[in-house]
Amino acid sequence: VAIDIARENAVKHGLQVEFVVADSQRLEGIPDNSYDWVHADYNLWYYEDLPLACRNWHRVLRPGGRLFLHEEHPITAWCLTRDDETDRWRVQQSYNDPTPEYYSAASEESGPLSYGDPELEAGEFPYTLADIQNAVFQSGLRC
Repeated sequence: VAIDIARENAVKHGLQVEFVVADSQRLEGIPDNSYDWVHADYNLWYYEDLPLACRNWHRVLRPGGRLFLHEEHPITAWCLTRDDETDRWRVQQSYNDPTPEYYSAASEESGPLSYGDPELEAGEFPYTLADIQNAVFQSGLRC
C-alpha cells in the first residue's frame, strides 16, 4: 500500500522515481553499485541480521553514495516505557538484553504493521548503539 501511495505522489509531483519492493535486509536482485541513496528510517529493530542489511546497503550504493539512517536511541526505543498509572518511566528491558520479541503482525503491538496478515509473525530485535555502529562500520560504510 505504501509503495502505491508513493508512486501516486511521485506522479503528482512530476518525479521520476524507481520503486523496488524487496527484502531490505537482503536486497536480492538489486545489482551492486546501483543507487546513490539508501534510506532506513525507524526500522532497524525489525532486522534479524543488521550486519547483513548494512553490508547489502553498502553493496548497492554507488561510490560516493549515501546511507541515511534515522533511528531512535535504543534506550528510548525499547528499554524504557511510560507507566500510565504512575506517569513515570520504568525499565521494560535491559539495554544489554538481546532477546527478540515476537508477536502477530496483526496485533496492537505491531503498530503500523497492524493491517497485516494475522498469520504473519513480526519480530523486534534489540540492538545497542554499539551494535548499530559496528554493523555500519564493519560493512564498509563510514561517517
